[in-house]
Amino acid sequence: DFGCSAIVCPAGTYNQQGRQIYESRPCTPCNNHSDAPYLGSFECKDNPLRIESEYEILNDFYRATGGAHWVEQDNWLDQTVSVCSWYGISCATYEVSEALVVKIELESNNLSGNITDSLLLLPLLETLNLSDNDISFNFGEIANAKNLNDIKLNRVSTISLDGIAEATSLQGLHLSSNNF
Repeated sequence: DFGCSAIVCPAGTYNQQGRQIYESRPCTPCNNHSDAPYLGSFECKDNPLRIESEYEILNDFYRATGGAHWVEQDNWLDQTVSVCSWYGISCATYEVSEALVVKIELESNNLSGNITDSLLLLPLLETLNLSDNDISFNFGEIANAKNLNDIKLNRVSTISLDGIAEATSLQGLHLSSNNF
């Protein structure tokens, strides 16, 4: 039972549906109450990390990691198919009809560059496997990944563990063969 949040998010809060429909996606408070002045807000006006859709988040990730040079990139950026059909992406359907990203597995896929902080805004992401790629990853925004419970970053270029303590759902952290 989510109380009034099941009808609409209270003023000063938001989530992607404008209401809480399951426990893992509550209405989130905005930094400033006036950034979501209406009931049922979908976003905070001044939240610089807020990105409209999973497509946009994954699009940014693809471009930041040299997606055009990946070994496998089937369906990436194809707007005629669901992101759930993109190589390395797994989704789950919850109480609403939309399928949401729960797993990204792009191990040994020739990714290179910096992992965008927005990737950690995927609301139901549970598993992230980017091992064996030439990437830089930091945990500075890990608190945004409320459902992320397993991260595999074995043999990547750069990792900063600053912020890892904010990973409240994390159960598995795989960091073998990295230099710290």
